[in-house]
Amino acid sequence: MILDQLKGCGVATITPFKQGKIDFDALEAILEFQISEGVNYLVCQGLLLRPLH
Repeated sequence: MILDQLKGCGVATITPFKQGKIDFDALEAILEFQISEGVNYLVCQGLLLRPLH
């Protein structure tokens, strides 16, 4: 099971926007910072406490 492989510290990522579009420069900076600080895995493409519409 995949959950058995997720060990350590995992962080849910955010998607930064600028003027209604994804800010890829900001996203890269966020991910690089998380990795440099020792995050073991990133959780992408999930919903966290957001209502479904």
